[in-house]
Amino acid sequence: MALYDAHTLKQIRRLGNGSPASYCSDFVAFSPNGKILAYGDAYNVNMWDTVAGQDLGEPEMDLSSPDSVGQVESVAFSPDSRILAIGDRSKQLVLWNISTRKVLARLGAQGEGWVSAVAFSPDGKVIYGGSTDQTVRLWDFSSYKGNGRVAAEKIKLMATIKGHTGTISSIACSPNGSWVATVSTDGSVKLWAATGPREFDTIEGVQAASPGGNFVAKVIDAQSSGSGSEQTLVFDLRGDKPERLATLNGINPMLSADGKTLATALIDVTGGTNVTVKLQDLSTGQRLATLRSRFGERFSDDGRLFTAPSPDGKTLILWDTSERKTLGSIGNDAPLNHYAVSPDATVIVTVDQNGQRLTSWEVASQRPLSRVTMKAGPQSTEADAEDLEAPLALTSDGKLLAITNANVVELWDTRSTRDPIVLGKHWPAADRRHPAPTGCFAPRSGRSDKKVRCAAE
Repeated sequence: MALYDAHTLKQIRRLGNGSPASYCSDFVAFSPNGKILAYGDAYNVNMWDTVAGQDLGEPEMDLSSPDSVGQVESVAFSPDSRILAIGDRSKQLVLWNISTRKVLARLGAQGEGWVSAVAFSPDGKVIYGGSTDQTVRLWDFSSYKGNGRVAAEKIKLMATIKGHTGTISSIACSPNGSWVATVSTDGSVKLWAATGPREFDTIEGVQAASPGGNFVAKVIDAQSSGSGSEQTLVFDLRGDKPERLATLNGINPMLSADGKTLATALIDVTGGTNVTVKLQDLSTGQRLATLRSRFGERFSDDGRLFTAPSPDGKTLILWDTSERKTLGSIGNDAPLNHYAVSPDATVIVTVDQNGQRLTSWEVASQRPLSRVTMKAGPQSTEADAEDLEAPLALTSDGKLLAITNANVVELWDTRSTRDPIVLGKHWPAADRRHPAPTGCFAPRSGRSDKKVRCAAE
């Protein structure tokens, strides 16, 4: 895996080494302050200090040690970046002090299953632990005072969310902490708004959430809508309870962070990966633009930019949501595999289809800032390169990029073209059948995690 500067694609660091493995470098997660990077697979959780440029160590894996963890399923940082919550197959949620490398607490048996997803509330007072037993447990962490110390006996189970029929695969909280979204292998996303210590409301079938999580959308069928066509319902989650904001025609929704723009996508009736994207004003229902695209369209985290790959896959169309106009396009000389947009929407990093060339682009001018060719692992094959779906992770300021390359993590400085910093060590090859642990995954092109229907359906 690699960490890059997102502006110049200078590779700051590579993490790990050795021959490629199917499930090595399965997750990358930056701490809220951007100073620590957690990365690894089911067998390792490694930490890197992005400021000091040094290895912070990892939890012990020897289960005979009081500071050990088992086979890792999920990780999450506390809001103050001092504690890493680790879900493992011991059916416990482990709290680990990053600076002392010690286990602070083990939160009781997590039901009958492994801890498959972990999250902190924005204020750090609640820890959410999802499980393979189809439940989410809420732990009262309000006794924590932000000094990296924990009184384990004061952390109490405060509620259990039930309603899914499959393993909990992901948990996300709204910025104001008023609701939590849970994703399950049963194919559903549920949104839970707390109305009391142990009572929750839910919006079933959520299909999209805005960056930042203040708005969500669900699609209802023609019979339920009463209009003769499928419609998208948009909900505002900034209050104590979800409030319906708009009802518009369209399916496969995407939302801007400010809740002002809705994008819907219809697959061409001829099949393939091409889609027709419609951008609409949520307050008036007015159609703002219609774009021909292929899978991979998205809003930037700040909501100011909408990006859509062209049908041939070589161009990224840029649309300004504030000015409501096309900014231009980024033209590459080869088809793109996937891409990442900096949170401030000023830089875009693209990965070519062969998985070996990265390019950073300035959004304002649509000009390349830097290009680098990633070095393949010692046992990489051409097929490995073509199949590369490396997670990309950008820091909040967009200056550093982390990417998986074979079974190592590389850190790139986007303001330079120097070689990356390599972090970690040789990892053993993992069983291809073992599910990847949950963590912080950057979005990538395609819709493998979302149901997409054709216009003719």
